[in-house]
Amino acid sequence: QSPQSVTRFPTTQQQINSIDSFAKLNSISISNPNLLAMELKTSWVKLEGTMNKNDYITIDAIIPKYDKKSASEWILTGDTFATLALVGMHIVGSANGHPEMIWSTFEHRSNTPNSSYQYIDTTGKTVTVAPDSTGQWLFNQNAQNTNIAEANQSYASFSGNEITAATDSIQPSNTIRVLPWGSAYDVQPNQQDSSPAAANSEVIAINNSVLNKLVGNDVRKNYIFIGSTWTMNGAVPNGNVYNPTVSGSTAPGAAIGTSSLANSTMETDFQLTPTANINGQPATNTCFTCHGNTLDPKTPFGLSHIFSDLLNGVQQNKQPKK
Repeated sequence: QSPQSVTRFPTTQQQINSIDSFAKLNSISISNPNLLAMELKTSWVKLEGTMNKNDYITIDAIIPKYDKKSASEWILTGDTFATLALVGMHIVGSANGHPEMIWSTFEHRSNTPNSSYQYIDTTGKTVTVAPDSTGQWLFNQNAQNTNIAEANQSYASFSGNEITAATDSIQPSNTIRVLPWGSAYDVQPNQQDSSPAAANSEVIAINNSVLNKLVGNDVRKNYIFIGSTWTMNGAVPNGNVYNPTVSGSTAPGAAIGTSSLANSTMETDFQLTPTANINGQPATNTCFTCHGNTLDPKTPFGLSHIFSDLLNGVQQNKQPKK
């Protein structure tokens, strides 16, 4: 099967066999075809200041270099070498019955303070955790301000090769992880978990189980699983968050799992609200708000935002521009 003829990501053994046969015709060996299709998206920051290199997965990379003399406009002047620290990762993969893919996200534990959330303890009691209001955070300089309305602001945007201020000056956002475990606080997040607290408890338990198996100073201990989402019945994503109180928001295509999932490093200002009840209208703060409306990965800015470019070939710069 030619990649140009693909209309959805593989989910069946027949599709795996077709891909494997095509690969062999081109002298390519697929070591683990049962992995199906997988996309990764990562976010990185320059390792500097008080950041401890041993606390992060790092790479050496070539990054853009800007003239920052102006507070309101940064001008691209070339490239430079830098050590980057991994702060976030989306891991997305197709699975049996899910051509829309299962979307999972991870963050470094020092990124941002959590907003308030609930979980169910081992006695069955629902526990409310207060917002993080202390501590040192990479993307938050004032944890005492737990007001979500004043957080996660966008202060800059790209304009060609320049970065320009959205207001008076380019400045960091005071970022908060609005939904720490991917579920809106006031709505049943999926058809199996009866409450956000139940869904949060499952994600917390997964983290505890995996992290406790890591030995010694394994750097992966510093990264936490935020949640996973997919659609009802594996249908074409409609962009809506599962909500049994809103008409049409439990239909095939609605986001379930941790259905209001976001990564504070990649969807910083997309974390609009901690609620999924918006005046009786379907909430659309889900991965599938942007990655949806089709199962065809070739459609630009549909389910996949990179597959069409990969088919055309992506050029890489191997030397910095002076």
